[in-house]
Amino acid sequence: MRFAEQAGRDAGCRRRQLELLVPCEWTHPSKQILAEWHDRVSRRADLAEDYPHLAPSPATTGDFLGYHKELS
Repeated sequence: MRFAEQAGRDAGCRRRQLELLVPCEWTHPSKQILAEWHDRVSRRADLAEDYPHLAPSPATTGDFLGYHKELS
């Protein structure tokens, strides 16, 4: 993540975005780490609206969350 943030800064990016499908009924350790890396949830989305072709794919119910982090 640090490398990606620095590469973004070097390319002139001001903000990084991450979208995660987070399970509702259990915790995925890697997704928890990624979520904690970000400032806050910037939006709750609907996977079927944003990515209709992926909507049938998840094996479990989850929240589709968008995170942003300022790259100052």
